[in-house]
Amino acid sequence: MSLPLELVPLILQHLAPRHLLNTCLVSHAWAYHSLTRFYDTVYIHTSHQLKSFLKSLQVLPLAYRSAIRAILMNDGAFYCQYGMEITCIAIFASHCPSLEALSCVKPCDTLLSNDPVVTDWAHGYPMSLAIDHILNVDLPYFPRIRRIRLLMQPDSVHQQEPLYRQLTDLALSDEQLDSVVQLFPVPHRPILDLFPALRTLHLDDLDDDYPLDDNALFWLQDHCRSLHHLSMKGITLSGPRLLVKGPVHSSVRSLVLRLVDIESDEWFPLLTTLYPGLQLLSLVDMHFQYREVPRSMLEGLLSWITACRSLASFSIDEHFTTPDWTMEEVLDGLVDHMNSGSWNCQLRHFEMSTSYSHETFPAKRLLECQPLMQQLDTLFLPLVSTDDPSQDELQVELDDCSSGLPALFRLCHLTPGTFANLTTLHLTQDRGHTHVSLIQLLLMCPSLTSLSLACVDLHHEACPRHFPDSPPDTFNLANLTVMHTDVYRSDLFFYLLQHQLPRLASLAFIDTRIHQLSLDPQGSGPFLHLNVALRSLWVIAVNINDHSCSSLCLHEHQSSGRMVRYTSQPTREKEKYKPPTDFHVACLYADHVLFNHSEHFF
Repeated sequence: MSLPLELVPLILQHLAPRHLLNTCLVSHAWAYHSLTRFYDTVYIHTSHQLKSFLKSLQVLPLAYRSAIRAILMNDGAFYCQYGMEITCIAIFASHCPSLEALSCVKPCDTLLSNDPVVTDWAHGYPMSLAIDHILNVDLPYFPRIRRIRLLMQPDSVHQQEPLYRQLTDLALSDEQLDSVVQLFPVPHRPILDLFPALRTLHLDDLDDDYPLDDNALFWLQDHCRSLHHLSMKGITLSGPRLLVKGPVHSSVRSLVLRLVDIESDEWFPLLTTLYPGLQLLSLVDMHFQYREVPRSMLEGLLSWITACRSLASFSIDEHFTTPDWTMEEVLDGLVDHMNSGSWNCQLRHFEMSTSYSHETFPAKRLLECQPLMQQLDTLFLPLVSTDDPSQDELQVELDDCSSGLPALFRLCHLTPGTFANLTTLHLTQDRGHTHVSLIQLLLMCPSLTSLSLACVDLHHEACPRHFPDSPPDTFNLANLTVMHTDVYRSDLFFYLLQHQLPRLASLAFIDTRIHQLSLDPQGSGPFLHLNVALRSLWVIAVNINDHSCSSLCLHEHQSSGRMVRYTSQPTREKEKYKPPTDFHVACLYADHVLFNHSEHFF
């Protein structure tokens, strides 16, 4: 009995790209459906991939070009081809007639993202949208476009109205939003919503002469009734005109404010009323007028956060501005509300990041708030900067088991079980390198499935005083990202990867220096043997024993033996004193492989 062809596309949508290439061999009908699914979403990481994709579009059959629904580009690749920006968009418009989504993203940014396509592409690391580029082609050239994440030309907003009703994702400047508000004012009850399907809106500041007031947010409530995700960057929220209870935009689930200037504390009760259903709130490099009314602004901010009854994800970062407030004040205030019982906290995801030197470890009180820590499943944590010698003393004070070793991150003083429910942990540092014990992290977080480490010195051994027993044979870790990191005792690290992580599905080395790795003198180079199937493997700017990895050779285990599935082109750059080396990785298979000898594109 043959399978009805109507069921084939439903089955193929659950298969990985590698399996789609196999199903192409079944029949002509299966080949068509398999390749249609294969070309559905195009990921572009590097400028070389962008050039290759543009070239292949010229010869790809129309049936497969018509299958392309989404193009997702690394902002670095797009920026490298800045002179080709108009050409790229024009080619996409003319050769991808069914294109529905076009986006640029910034890997490894601090901004939270709720887009599963973006976060999956970024190896589980959060990515923010890069909406700095201008779409130089009018929307009518993309008749099926639904998700557009490039800014439209400033003077073309009114020309795009025919396609507004089909958009689900849109980026606008504050000036463009003001123009739309003026062109389509809100009557008492609008007959037709201008953006009835819009679920995600990104507002970016291109002109300081266009501050937004509450009228613009009320307009969004009337014309974007299905809006779920709202982000603002560089926007100035001027004093609200409405001082009484305003309308309710109950559909909004996430709000991201980056470099946003809030001029009055009257905004906080208004935001509380306007967005009662917030589940995600991200505050990045905010500007609050603390100099005028410091206590009222802080209390207003805390009142807004604690009044969000459905809030499950919270992010607070400070990087590029000199704050009139400090992150410790906000964190201390939240901990006080938590300990006093005045905040019915429902947080599951907590992210904080900073590039400033602090007199105290910013997360110290947060980590010691056991009720909050035990309910979290995701934690992003900045480590203390080690550029300042006084910070080394501070880190030693935090860990009475450091035995004088500077900048050691162990936190043995925390109550056992503090991280019992943690499944995702990101540790990062802006300056300096803190020593981190990988085994101790896995022991302290027994439920951990995703771990990302950035700018640390990675060691192996756990604290013998608090973890005297031998570690278990295996751990639950499935996703590991090591970035801008020095790895020591690499033999033990490789042994962990090869024998103690049976669930490993995603592995990324990005600007990673691997030290003290024993090599087979008769072998062809460093070899990592994994007996797992990888969903993704990233090897970017890796250095092993002071030799840069010029190429990646991927071996896949087959029933007939081991075969080479992928070999990258070696770099033409030669080191002056030490020759480059080849990095070999063996696994059952790897669906998504990315190699680059340099991190410049990333």
